[in-house]
Amino acid sequence: MLPAGIDGSLRRRAAVRAVRGFIEAIDTYQLHTRRTVHVVSRYRVPSDSGLQQRVPEWVAERVRFGVVGPEGEYQYLDIRQVDVSWDEDGTELYLHLAGRVAPGTRAFIAAYLGDEDSGPASNEPSPRLLGGPS
Repeated sequence: MLPAGIDGSLRRRAAVRAVRGFIEAIDTYQLHTRRTVHVVSRYRVPSDSGLQQRVPEWVAERVRFGVVGPEGEYQYLDIRQVDVSWDEDGTELYLHLAGRVAPGTRAFIAAYLGDEDSGPASNEPSPRLLGGPS
């Protein structure tokens, strides 16, 4: 939570821009197990030291993994942990799901791009985030 009188709109815009860039640059994603998803994106984490710390946190906090069932119904599965690594070629995530992906469903990657105030309210890193530059 930001102190009173501090405008967080620039940080919110930077977070949304970074997460949108990551999502739009996804090359592939695949299930490694019924509980682990590997996501490969061409998105490059900015080299600025402040952004190298925050951008992976923003992506880990906002990434979503969804499945579409046989009747067209969809749901987002709970992600318990996100491993993030990046280098000059792009960014990779391993999403560790709380439950199993059911056979016969189609999967998709999405991100929450809404108002940051409705998400985690602290400046602490997401408890789902593990990783660093490769």
